[in-house]
Formats: sequence, structure tokens, C-alpha cells
Amino acid sequence: MNRFFDIYVLETKNYSYKLKVTPEGEFQAYYGKEYIGISSPIEQNKRHIHLLDLFLMHHDILPKRIGISIRPRFKNIILVAPKSIIVRPPEKKFDTSSVIKADTLRTKIDQEVEKWDPLTDIATISKFCPSATLMETGRILARFHTRPKKVDFRARLGLSVQKDRQRNPGKSERKF
Repeated sequence: MNRFFDIYVLETKNYSYKLKVTPEGEFQAYYGKEYIGISSPIEQNKRHIHLLDLFLMHHDILPKRIGISIRPRFKNIILVAPKSIIVRPPEKKFDTSSVIKADTLRTKIDQEVEKWDPLTDIATISKFCPSATLMETGRILARFHTRPKKVDFRARLGLSVQKDRQRNPGKSERKF
């Protein structure tokens, strides 16, 4: 999230070899000796963005200007492994500019900032907020993030440390 309320929504994919996008926007990953069709990470992230937008509105998290919530501009970015090979169709056929290698994220964001023109994007200027407002919005949003609960698998499975030692003498206690 930046001070103009651009929210970068990152979807990560670990395709260690080749990722191919057809001119029709179909995604294929290279496994073994062939390409296999996979779900579109661009469409997947669009669904994430839609849900995030609904969540932000429902919980009234975004700061306001004259009583109206600032509407964020979402940026759909798909990150793949730096060693992946991305086979792309011509840009006129299907735009894959949001699919980038993870190590180029900073460059991608810098390029977007360089393209920004305050004279042509008046709406963006009106969203500008102090960094303290941005930090507070981030803190509020982070409070909704739930941490995974620690599960006591021994108790859940009816095992005790004593029973485990009896079954596996000489082994050190395993931690779950």
C-alpha cells in the first residue's frame, strides 16, 4: 500500500521451470516433458482483489475525505520464481505485464511510480495521505489477520509423551 492508496496484491506461484501463457490467456506450466493447463493466477488474484475490496468496505477500514472513504486502486501482480522462464504471447493478444519474476518486483513498482503524471491523474492526488494515516490503516487491516492456532497433535490423537517414548525407546522427544 502506498500513500496514494495503490494496493499491490501479490499472488505468488512457484513454477520452477517454464510458465507459458497462450494468446487466449490460458496458463500452462511445464512438468516433466509437457505443458499442463493450470488455473489463471491473474483471474485468481482478481478474485482476491474483489474480496479484499468488499472486506475493506464492509469493515470501514479506509480513511475518509469529507466523509467519503478513499477508494484504493488495486494492482494485480503475479510473482513467479526468479529462475522460471515465462513464455508470453504478443502483448496485443493478451497482456501478461502483471506476471513478473519475484526479484523484479521493486523495479516494477519503481517503473509505475516513474510513469505517474500528477497533471493527468488529479484523482490520485486527492487520495494522497500522510504516512501516519497509511501506517494506521495498515495496522487496522493487520489486526484482522488471524494467526494459525497451535495444535497439540498429541492430545488430539490421544498420544502422550510417555506413550511415544514407550513406542520409540531411545528416540528423543519429537515436537509437533
